[in-house]
Parts: sequence; structure tokens; C-alpha cells
Amino acid sequence: MGTKFAPTYATLVFGFLEKQLCERIPDSLREDYMTKWKRFLDDCFIVLDTDIYDINELTKILNSLHDNITFTIETGETKLSFLDVLILNDRDEIKTDIFHKATDSRQYLKFESCHPHHTNRNVTYALARMIRTIVSDKSLPSKNARTKRKFKRKKLSRHFNRTRH
Repeated sequence: MGTKFAPTYATLVFGFLEKQLCERIPDSLREDYMTKWKRFLDDCFIVLDTDIYDINELTKILNSLHDNITFTIETGETKLSFLDVLILNDRDEIKTDIFHKATDSRQYLKFESCHPHHTNRNVTYALARMIRTIVSDKSLPSKNARTKRKFKRKKLSRHFNRTRH
């Protein structure tokens, strides 16, 4: 865990870097890049319909903004992850699913653990809400079926009902 001020500091620093980025991008690309640029704290996302040369140039510009900050670029034609969302391009239709890193053990608090009851309840509610919010196509062969079965097996499906849209 970091300091309580870290998210605010990250927002301020990356806001400053975004201004610098806007000044360094060629005029012909500036509006297109900056309208498609999305950021959450220090995680950035942009959808570009361009060739690899432009992406490499953007990477060079990003990495020249600050000596101690290195940007990494992930590209994909059909799928790409951002935070805990897997973004899928299915014949020009955007779908979303939950993304889990390879190192994610998917271990949560045991319901019987010695925590306040509302904490145990809200862990399961938060998982149900995440699945309901992020998964766009309910027919996707989601890795979350296991989580849903675990909810039902433990008679926690009411959390799924509580999170209905």
C-alpha cells in the first residue's frame, strides 16, 4: 500500500504530462489523439486506427515526457486489456469481459472468516457487481462462470440479484 496522497499525486503528474504530450504531438494528429486518449490515474488507453510507425512515434514522445516514467504500449487487433476490463473487437463490435492477470489467484475472504459480517457480504457483492458491470455480452464464454457457480453453490446468488441493472 502506498501513501493516501498517491492517487492525487498520480493524477496531478499525469495531468501535467498530458499537457506536455498535447504540445509535442504534431498538429495534424493532436485532435484525433487527444479526443481518444483516456486515463485512470496512471493507466492510459487510446484507440488508434493507424500503422505501427505512428504508434512507435507516439511511444517515443510519451517516453520523452519524463526521465523517470516509462510508458509501455500494448497493441491488439481483436483484444486488449485495460485495468480489469478485456476489450474485444468482434467484427467491429466492441464487447467487454473481465480481465484477470496470469498471477491473479482469485482468492477472496472466506465467508466464515473473522471479519465483520458486512465486510464478508460486500466482498461477494463487489464481485457480483463487477461481473454485472463489466461483462457486456452474457453469452461470452467468460472465466466468471466459475465465480457465478461459487456464488450459487454458497447460496450467495442474492448478491447477483441485488446488482441487476
